[in-house]
Amino acid sequence: MQRKDIFSHVLDQLSDGVYVVYRDNLEYVNAAFKKLTGVRLDDIKNTALAKLDFLNQIHPEDRKLLMQRDKLRQAGHPVSPEFELRGAMKDGCSRYFVVHSSPLPHDKDYIIGIVRDITGIRQTENNYKEVRDRCDAIIKNANEGVAIIQDGLIKIANPNLIRSLGYPASELIDKPFHSIVATDQIEQIVRLYQQGGLGEKKTTSFEAVLKTKRHKGVIVEINLSETVLNGKPAHFAIIHDITKHKEVQQELLDTLEKLRLTMAATTEAISMIVEYRDPYTAGHQRRVADLARAIATEMGLPMEQIDAIRIAGILHDLGKISIPSDILAKPTQLNESEFNLIKAHPQTAYDILKTIDSPWPIAQIVYQHHERINGSGYPRGLMENGILLEAKILAVADVVEAMISHRPYRAAKTLEETLAEISKNKGILYDPKVVDACIKLFKKKRFTFRLNY
Repeated sequence: MQRKDIFSHVLDQLSDGVYVVYRDNLEYVNAAFKKLTGVRLDDIKNTALAKLDFLNQIHPEDRKLLMQRDKLRQAGHPVSPEFELRGAMKDGCSRYFVVHSSPLPHDKDYIIGIVRDITGIRQTENNYKEVRDRCDAIIKNANEGVAIIQDGLIKIANPNLIRSLGYPASELIDKPFHSIVATDQIEQIVRLYQQGGLGEKKTTSFEAVLKTKRHKGVIVEINLSETVLNGKPAHFAIIHDITKHKEVQQELLDTLEKLRLTMAATTEAISMIVEYRDPYTAGHQRRVADLARAIATEMGLPMEQIDAIRIAGILHDLGKISIPSDILAKPTQLNESEFNLIKAHPQTAYDILKTIDSPWPIAQIVYQHHERINGSGYPRGLMENGILLEAKILAVADVVEAMISHRPYRAAKTLEETLAEISKNKGILYDPKVVDACIKLFKKKRFTFRLNY
């Protein structure tokens, strides 16, 4: 079974729906998500998220909420990771969902979402408002923690909340609500349940950590709305334990991180194939990758670009697997026909890598790493504006590592000679900013290649 299949199998065991969005396209959904929304696998292939049919089942006001969130996110504004949606499903039933949606820390183009059907909770709230004489029964029998807070004190707590927090009812009733909240969240909680007037009918949803009798933290989602108790303003709180929900989310992120590490290990293994065929350049790809990554970091590029450059550096000579070993190992200068074979290796690498689905332009970076900004490079003779910045960085790193390394057909140049060479060709062959960052690394920051490649 492939890693992807194992990953999908694990997610299909979850009761919460899980989805992955990449650049506004729905890339993946688990079995629970399909069940909750009725979406089919055929629906998500090459289809923008906004055009999927199941979005029509969402309440119009909530569709506006989704659009507003997307605009804010694209504009760089912070958005709450949790929000709720209402929907009328194809089976004719109304549904309420709580969605936790957040981008991956290392790649903002990917958004991971977890969807939970909270219809039962919302129906309980609606029944409570509509049938006041059944209020006590609903509170006592609710599957979630329920509390009524007045003047900052817990006046009513249902058995579920008492049980989950571990306090005897006598210790919980008339206890300040903020006293069971994690210390670093007290000010936020006090502000939330004290704001707003009785007539505004506000509802606030937020996460908090509650302290149990045994001082263990419980992660909860609190839905706070205004109500009346004994003729005075109060707040009605439904407290949903989402500790396991958070654990599942963390497990998902951990799994994605493991997959990233697995991909890195696979990339390393592929690079070793080239090195076995070209023993004179053993470690070259990894040294180039390290220098390219350091240059990109020095230039202040975002982490996703740095990761792409590092991977491209490890794979940049992959195309040499198509070149006969006797040419790769030739101890003298290559003739024109032999050099033409060498010049074909970026094309070969591109043909291999372009078939791999990647969030980064790895194939294009590798394809362009022998291009030069004055158009004298190969294989396509691209000029400055047609060359990716990542490829310009890789080009300088490749040249520097090659020049200071010994080859059977020539002696290694000194670091001073090498830096003088790229400096002389700054703005001619190589991007000036890349050259400046490279020289700064060696001269001011004492960059050195690792010995244990």
